[in-house]
Amino acid sequence: MRQILLILLILPNFLISQVNQLFSESDTIKYEHRTGGKGLDSLDMTFCNSVSTFSGGVLNNQNKSISSSFLFSHPGLQGFKNNTLFKPLVFSGTPHLGFSYSFGAKGIQFLHYDFQQAISKNILLNIEGLRNSSGIKNGTASFLRNSKYSDNIVSVSLRKNGVFHSMLFESNYINKTISLNGGITSDEFIDSQGTESLPVLKKDAKQIIKSANIKLTNCFNVLNDSMKSLGFISKNQYEITSREYTETDILSVFNINQFKTRDQYRLASVRNSLGVYTKTKTLFLDVLLQHRYWDYQNLGNHIDTTEVNLTSALEIKFRGSKIKNNFYFNLIGAGREWSNSSNLLVTLSKVKLIGTLCVERKWPDQFQRFYYSNKYDYKLINYQLQNRFYSEVTGRYDFSNSFNVQVSLSNTLLNNNYFFINNTWRNDTLNTIIINSLLLSGSLKFGILTIQPRLCINIPTSNFNYIPKTTINSRIFIKKKIFKAKKFECILGTDFSWVSSYNLMAYNYTIDVFSIENTSKQFVQMTNLSAFFGFTLGDFRMYARMENIGYFWNDKRNQIVEGFPIQKNFIRLGVTWDFFN
Repeated sequence: MRQILLILLILPNFLISQVNQLFSESDTIKYEHRTGGKGLDSLDMTFCNSVSTFSGGVLNNQNKSISSSFLFSHPGLQGFKNNTLFKPLVFSGTPHLGFSYSFGAKGIQFLHYDFQQAISKNILLNIEGLRNSSGIKNGTASFLRNSKYSDNIVSVSLRKNGVFHSMLFESNYINKTISLNGGITSDEFIDSQGTESLPVLKKDAKQIIKSANIKLTNCFNVLNDSMKSLGFISKNQYEITSREYTETDILSVFNINQFKTRDQYRLASVRNSLGVYTKTKTLFLDVLLQHRYWDYQNLGNHIDTTEVNLTSALEIKFRGSKIKNNFYFNLIGAGREWSNSSNLLVTLSKVKLIGTLCVERKWPDQFQRFYYSNKYDYKLINYQLQNRFYSEVTGRYDFSNSFNVQVSLSNTLLNNNYFFINNTWRNDTLNTIIINSLLLSGSLKFGILTIQPRLCINIPTSNFNYIPKTTINSRIFIKKKIFKAKKFECILGTDFSWVSSYNLMAYNYTIDVFSIENTSKQFVQMTNLSAFFGFTLGDFRMYARMENIGYFWNDKRNQIVEGFPIQKNFIRLGVTWDFFN
């Protein structure tokens, strides 16, 4: 029965990652293209995270809270887990450079740049970079003491298509330096002095996370036909991720040094895969046998393993619709773990349907299995496979060019998942977590006025009340082109939000995970408001945004994570520019 279930999961499903980046048709950049989107509607939020007091801005979504999607993608509730999936390639006949920069109070900066060029008929180059940062003077003048951070990401992709040989090179580098204050220890003077002067748990603790991912794909078409392919495919990949945590403090409990801490771990992995593939106008399929070797190093202690895996990717196109799928199954070395992620996209005249299905049965991450540090020393002996399931069905109907409605139903299920509870990883306390979600959204336009409401309802099991059950968001703006040439466009709008209460999680800064503690502390339901203004003139666009106006009337002692109060109001400015040729 298990084998039949696996086959059924493989055949008709779709994954939202790049199953065949080498052959997929790339979106084409035209002269009308604008970095951050053609319109002004969401320019102020496209490359700029919503800032929070939490370390490094991890909880920087609009509602500053854990979400069901965060829970699925961060199964151990790691705060800064790296996702190194590569973005789809973009084609530009002439060199294009897109630039976006935003800055605000306390050293907040968001920088984004991207470059695309078709070097020749068959060679395409894409480069993208991000640098986000906050804090000045070693973090002492940020929104909280010792909360400075910088986040640098660079990715480079190069594709060569040929009749017999095609190649895709992808690389991604991430470097994050994050001050970890552990949260405030007292909010006695928050009303009179604000958050900047509040005492925090740690004065100089910080972590440095680095990650590199290099991937090379080669395809050899034995048919030597540009319209259809059948042949051999190879994939070679090298990944390395490291985390270093340091602090200077007097510890009551320690394993190495009472006064100074330097914890560190590193995971390096090499994957080499070989298989066969076929491609036609409507079908892509590959099946590969993969050899993986990984080495986990933790303060001089090494654990390494050799694995043999089976992977497969599938994409089917028919009448404007797509079915995609990615499948992984371990044969040797990882407890027969497996995963399948899939999606179906159907596009009709006024209707768009998307169905997503992700299933995983995997071992805990290496740092969960074994970790030795100045404060912690743990080892899972007989760890078990964790079951994770996510499904979502989304439907959108366009009544007209000025009115559309979208409905999404999703289900998240975690079973036998390991969480950090009472200073150890356990899977017997929160054995099963289920979250059902309903999302209603839409857009309604009356002349120059546009209203975009959004309602999200979460129904979690009683053992996991750490996400808001109801959130309401609404973006309301007016947008109009002025002057006779109609090249000067302005926008003026507000963002409204209401978030219901939920239980607060604790954050363990030493090992960078959210921990489940028995606490009665809650986030108090809150209403918030932001305002923005922007304009575009040719290739240049500029905007101004005032964040968290609700700080004037909300309880300043309200917290989003235990020890981290709500973010105060501030002003942020931003510009974007596109350069062609």
